[in-house]
Amino acid sequence: MEEAGVTPALGSTADPGSTAPPAAPATTAAPAATAGADAREPMEVDEGAVKEEEAGEPASAEATQASVQAPEDGSDAAPGEATGDAADDARIDAEFDALRQNAYKPLIPTMASVPGKDKELQEYKGLLQTVLSCLKSVLYTLVAFHSNRGLATPLSFPVEPWSSRPGDLAVVSRILAAGLPTLALYRAWPAAAAADMREQFADLFTVLQDGRDFCDVLAPRLPALFDAVAADAWYLPVVRHLVDGDQAARAGVNRHMVVALLRHLVGERLGALGEPGSAEGALAAQLLEACFEALPRMQAADAAKAAQVPPAPAAGGGIEDAVLPHVLAFTQHVYARLSLDGPDAEVHMRLLRSLFFALATGKFLKVQAAFGHTGLHVRVIDLTLGMMAGPTPSPAAGELCAELCLLAPARLEHLIPVMPRLAAALVTALKGSDRAASVALRVLDVWVDSFNPEFIEKSMAAHIRPLMQALWSLIRPPPAPFGARVAEILGKMGGRSRRWLLDPAQVAHKAIPEYGLRVILGFQAHTSFLVPLDRSMHYALGALAAGEPHLRAAALRLLHLCVATLARLRLPPAAAGDPRLAPRLLQLALFAPGAEPPALPADAHWPAELGVKTKKQHAAERAMLETLLVAAMTAPAVPDALQAEAAAFARGVARHFALLFAAGWGAQTPPPAPPSSRHERYAALGGVPAAIVGVVVPAGDGAVPGAQSGDAAAPTARATPADAAAASARAPSPPEMDVALPEDLRELLTEHLEFLGARGAVQSDLLVSCLCEVVQGVPAAANHLWGLLFPIVWTSLAKEQQTALAKPIIQLLSKEHHVRQVALRPTVGQTLLEGISMSQPQPKIPAEMIKYMGRHFHAWQTAISMLESHVTLFPQDMRCFDAVCELYRAVGEDDMVAGLWQRRAACEDTRLALALQQHGYLAQAQDKFLELMSRGVSTGVPGATKSEMVLWQRRYLDCCAELNQWDVVGEYAKATENSALSLEAGAHLHDWAHLRAAVLPRAQLEESAEVSMVRAQVALTEPMQEVDRLCKQALAQCVARWWQMPEASPWALAPVLHAFQRAVELPESWRIMMEFVRKGGPSQQYQELKDICETWKLRTPNEWEPVRWWSDLLTWRNQIHDTSITQLNNPQAIAANLHQMGYRDKAWSVNRLGLVARLHSQPDACCAIINTMYGFTAMEVQEAFVKVREQ
Repeated sequence: MEEAGVTPALGSTADPGSTAPPAAPATTAAPAATAGADAREPMEVDEGAVKEEEAGEPASAEATQASVQAPEDGSDAAPGEATGDAADDARIDAEFDALRQNAYKPLIPTMASVPGKDKELQEYKGLLQTVLSCLKSVLYTLVAFHSNRGLATPLSFPVEPWSSRPGDLAVVSRILAAGLPTLALYRAWPAAAAADMREQFADLFTVLQDGRDFCDVLAPRLPALFDAVAADAWYLPVVRHLVDGDQAARAGVNRHMVVALLRHLVGERLGALGEPGSAEGALAAQLLEACFEALPRMQAADAAKAAQVPPAPAAGGGIEDAVLPHVLAFTQHVYARLSLDGPDAEVHMRLLRSLFFALATGKFLKVQAAFGHTGLHVRVIDLTLGMMAGPTPSPAAGELCAELCLLAPARLEHLIPVMPRLAAALVTALKGSDRAASVALRVLDVWVDSFNPEFIEKSMAAHIRPLMQALWSLIRPPPAPFGARVAEILGKMGGRSRRWLLDPAQVAHKAIPEYGLRVILGFQAHTSFLVPLDRSMHYALGALAAGEPHLRAAALRLLHLCVATLARLRLPPAAAGDPRLAPRLLQLALFAPGAEPPALPADAHWPAELGVKTKKQHAAERAMLETLLVAAMTAPAVPDALQAEAAAFARGVARHFALLFAAGWGAQTPPPAPPSSRHERYAALGGVPAAIVGVVVPAGDGAVPGAQSGDAAAPTARATPADAAAASARAPSPPEMDVALPEDLRELLTEHLEFLGARGAVQSDLLVSCLCEVVQGVPAAANHLWGLLFPIVWTSLAKEQQTALAKPIIQLLSKEHHVRQVALRPTVGQTLLEGISMSQPQPKIPAEMIKYMGRHFHAWQTAISMLESHVTLFPQDMRCFDAVCELYRAVGEDDMVAGLWQRRAACEDTRLALALQQHGYLAQAQDKFLELMSRGVSTGVPGATKSEMVLWQRRYLDCCAELNQWDVVGEYAKATENSALSLEAGAHLHDWAHLRAAVLPRAQLEESAEVSMVRAQVALTEPMQEVDRLCKQALAQCVARWWQMPEASPWALAPVLHAFQRAVELPESWRIMMEFVRKGGPSQQYQELKDICETWKLRTPNEWEPVRWWSDLLTWRNQIHDTSITQLNNPQAIAANLHQMGYRDKAWSVNRLGLVARLHSQPDACCAIINTMYGFTAMEVQEAFVKVREQ
């Protein structure tokens, strides 16, 4: 049986590993355990007193004089006074210590380690388990008796409160001291059984629900308990169960344990955090983090309890008041430590982040106020922002600083001065890990809900562009975690989220327009292709930094191969002879005057048909070599099995360049990166360059070892051609060459020869295998390489082969399995289409298939480019024309559609109507399209195709919608049985009965965000079922639509951002409706309605955006305002200040829509909106003046 661990009883000074009792001091009095005394000081007992008590005689006065004072509980009550029979307490202490030293302590190792004692040990364990159960029952009975708890009727006689009997509390406190070491017997049990025993032991103290009782029992033992757990972490679950266990939370004792732990840790153990590697430091950090995480849960429990039973006037302030001084003290301590910039800064920052995150999760308003009034909030922000702007902090440290900036507790008024500075931290967090992004989104959501949008825009003006880009990059469908959350935030920002779409997008560019790493690919003897691998290597380096172990291994091998190729790590021809002579030959090749370069020139094997390398190509190769050398020398995290290989390669490369420098070849050889003055940054070098130079060029004469003194050349300069010729004439011939070299130099050159030989023997199959591994693990690399290789392979095929492969390619593109991964980037369909688009000549693919692939597989640019080339080459192919127009319309490029129809339209009036619509003359364009439609039906238009007639109808309906003539759109939809138009027109006309009865049940509509939003609007009118599900579904569909749109296309993304705003206002409308259902009466102020209506006035589209978008929002808001007017129409049943509320808000919406129509040069639409949409005779005076002004 495994020997059980032994922990001394809490408060004992005996050696934990000893089995015999130590010699006790002669005479020692038991010290009083007071709140100010060192509670870790052991309680020692006089042996004489113990013997006298065992004989039945009273103990001496010195040995029996003891007192126990309960420490202050910062959460519930003040400590009770130390009363009771002190002599009785001292006698109990003495008996317990004697039992512990003489009987109990030797028992555990004996029972746990002696063979053949399994039965006795099991019986002893069972006995302890029974004792624990009985002790809990006894404790519960005592507590219930002294508090009248659990009794049907109170006792008829007075009962002294237990808290006034410190003797009883001292006895209970000894249960912790005596019981914790006994748990060591259960180490050999299964993990689940041992955990149950530790939990059962911790549950003993959950009956002490009175805060003063709990602290009187636990607080004096906390120092010794901490030391015991630090010595053996196996006992940690006992403490954790009292902090965050379910039983402790139900009993309410976890709040007392957290307060007591924070008092002890912040008061006495913060110094241990300076040594995070020590057991005490690690335990202190772990317990602090556990206490911080428990704070919001305890506050929520207090709030729930207060909602059921209002607190008494004399009750304490809850957990926030109890922990406030400890929170401030801990923050000030961390601030002081971070100001010193010590090695323990990261530990303190992570703990402070845990504290701030817990405070942000709850509603700790007093803590926020204290941070603001004391200036601690500003000091923390100043410090962390300074650390972010410091000398190149790591990404993890930058994220941590950003989180601390954003989470620092403060009231809203304290945030106003520092918000412009917090914008940089917000961007950093959004671009970081999921944890940092979650914090940033939480903070940004609070800001958007709490501050005026104009103030937020001005505060973040310096960082608004990167902020919006960071937010847009997080909009992804599940399983991405933040898509719906970011969409909701952008929807709350309204038109301001679309203002920066018009800014020019940043385009990636290369400083050197050439490629630095290319391979020659040839399928035939007379045809060669250059395949650039620069981007593939960048993908490989990314996989090397963060990838699966097998992927890292492949990336590392590919890195070594490319470095060896660019640096030309191969044996020089002069050293490829006899192995015995190879070191000497290499030495002569490096150092002999007039020697050839130790490696072949860069263009030695360069095919003549590929041309001559330019200076820019050489510069690109040099830049790529420097990048790869840095990656090889920094030795990034690789699997343990490859650490030796990575280190050996780094040392070999360093040795190679050190030899070249020592030989004076630095001018002809690419220099190593980084410079030698910064070698200490790269652990893989290990001082190799300096050591090699010391071997090759000994201190003193500077001569090259193994060479004649007359033939020596300076290691940093090359000899002139004349000197080289003379030295060559004097040099011995190879058969007479002296092969004797110093041993250290011979070992160095031999090792380097082995390195060069291994690198020079690498074949192309290794390159292919490594690229295959990288391609399988990095989809972007697969997409890139396919786009490079497929056109090369296609060009190498004969024309008959290309024709024969056209049909299989179409079949491959039409496979159903492509649909399964449309949410991934890049998609298989996108990759296939990109390869086809770059092939010459292109395989003939049907236009409808190209359109489908582009729209559903995120290949918009590729599909549009292919169709544009087809339209140019085949202008009479109407299918290609219709397909490219459809794609243009889907991405919002209406001007491109109009431009194509200007070239294609057969009727001159079509071109005129399109021009009128493009320039904003919608009424005239509408009349012209209506005229064309009438002529097409009655007499016909010569040359007009069916597509052109469809164009007239679509453009006519667009003009009607933009002019807010939804009644015309509704009539057309009913006449043509167009379900999509009926749905949109019915929502704008508030024809909910028709939508509910005739459109939604019968229409065959494709599920989209617009359809889901109309369904939610219908459900909000009556009977309000499944509203929440429909709102979430609409938002999720908006996110999916965003993900399908092309990047950096403002005209495609702006409608989706508008849909975000519409989707956000549906749940807000539901909250208003639910407030009407739940509340009523003259005392109700309908605060939810007031706040949302005021927010809606600040959240509008931009003035230059289509009137149709304004109508989408304001028309639905008018439905809510009509409901408000109906609900608040009874003056006797509502407060006086609410009488005009619905009227005022609807009048504002109508006037605002009319104003926008007038700004868009639509006076007739403005008058129609103002005169017909309001629908009431009464109007607030201010809005009445606005109406008159617009008229």
